[in-house]
Amino acid sequence: ELRILRAGRLEYLERYRLTSAEDAPARLWIAGDACYFGTVVAAGRHVDRVACALLQSDLAAFADVRAGVDALDERLLLVRLTSGAGVPFHEARELIRSAVGSGLV
Repeated sequence: ELRILRAGRLEYLERYRLTSAEDAPARLWIAGDACYFGTVVAAGRHVDRVACALLQSDLAAFADVRAGVDALDERLLLVRLTSGAGVPFHEARELIRSAVGSGLV
C-alpha cells in the first residue's frame, strides 16, 4: 500500500496484493521480465501536462524500460517504470529526477 497525505488530506492511495499462481510475477501485466521497479510521486507543485507528454516520449526511447507518466491532478505527478536491466532503469530514473527537480513537469 502506498498512501500519500498532504496537509492531512489523502492525495493518493494505491494497493497491490499478489496471491497464488494466478498472480505470478512473470505475467505480463504484473511484472513480465522486469527485475527493477520504481514509482516516482511528485506532489505540491504545478504539473505541466505538455511536459509530462514530453517526458513520456523521452522515457519511451530507453531500451528495456517500460514507463508511464500520469498527471493525476494539477499538483500530483505519478511516474512508474520497470526494466529488466539496472543501467537503463537507473538512467531513466535519473531523467525523471532531473525533470521533476528542475520543475519541468
